[in-house]
Amino acid sequence: MPKKIKITVQEGGFDKEVEIEVPDEAGSWPKPEQMRIVSKRHTRLDGVAKVTGRAKYVADVKPPGKLWARILRAPYGRARLESLDVEAARRIAGFKAITGETQAGKTYSFAGQPVCAIAATSEEAADDALHALAAKWEALPAAATLEGALRDVQRGTAPADLLGEPRKGERGDVNAGFSNAAARVEGRYQVPTQHHVCLETHGQMVVPGRGADDRKLTVWASTQGVQGVHEQFVGVSKLPAGDVEVICEYMGGGFGSKFGIGAEGRFAWELSQQTGAPVELLLDRKTEFQYAGNRPGHVMDIRAAAAPDGKLTAFRAPTTAPTPTAVRCLTAFTSSTRSAPSSAKCASTPAARPPFARRAIPKRRFSPKPPWTRWPTNWDSTRWSFGAST
Repeated sequence: MPKKIKITVQEGGFDKEVEIEVPDEAGSWPKPEQMRIVSKRHTRLDGVAKVTGRAKYVADVKPPGKLWARILRAPYGRARLESLDVEAARRIAGFKAITGETQAGKTYSFAGQPVCAIAATSEEAADDALHALAAKWEALPAAATLEGALRDVQRGTAPADLLGEPRKGERGDVNAGFSNAAARVEGRYQVPTQHHVCLETHGQMVVPGRGADDRKLTVWASTQGVQGVHEQFVGVSKLPAGDVEVICEYMGGGFGSKFGIGAEGRFAWELSQQTGAPVELLLDRKTEFQYAGNRPGHVMDIRAAAAPDGKLTAFRAPTTAPTPTAVRCLTAFTSSTRSAPSSAKCASTPAARPPFARRAIPKRRFSPKPPWTRWPTNWDSTRWSFGAST
């Protein structure tokens, strides 16, 4: 007979207790010598291909006529582009095409935000053409940390839409739990930003069709979401789904990233359409940190109360965190008295849209569950999304 047990699951970022049915018989591990898989040595199916170099990653794809691309990015937390010398870039030997924003005057919201991209016949030529653009920037006031942005909120100098609406979860009478407690403790705890640090950086090789297949598209992508990348390239190219092929034989690390085409994919597609040639666009290590996404850090102001026997009687944990969009827009919020700086718009063009940016206040939440095994009777948590409009 099956039996019912209660387990804790997460729903919408909050812990929820649900009841499930499990077999009545208690399971147990067999002895190691009786196991066929666990505790035994096994040869990785892809091990030989990887150690011999036969495994093919994006950078290993070398179609005829391949071009290399580089992206010009904003260098400051908040900055205005004053000038670009596009004609000087065009004069570089090997230059083939440029796409993206090439007009001066636009304000950019975070260090690493894409501006435009150049394709050339070699990596060196692409680097030289990017350097020849001689971009000049005006650095603007910005808050460089979550704490700095929150200070702007306290002073009333931050944009009105800086903080998203809080989501609250409560159980019991928290105030009573604190007032009747024998002991209370409180403190501020911070979790730093955590980067994926994929060994193979984000990027794609976009190969346009030729001849009878000129309306087809092949994309070699470093991704763990082939279907999603396919859907996005179908949307960008306006081609029938059957005419777009996305290939990922091996991926050099993904973790919680590499699910979309990013600005690098959009730029690579645009450059391939201009030139009719395959275009490789992979992020370098610096921009992998600046732009490729991360697990944002957060701040928790925790208060806890306990009875004389040590049992928790109340727990409160308001948590503030930058969202995946705002983690890049974090530096965009000016310390001046301007109520709604133009930099509050994190992604004003499709090419500059940060990966994972989806809505005005993204849904990234952090569970306030304490490092104890049991919940107190009375608790509440307030989770703030730190976000910007898109």
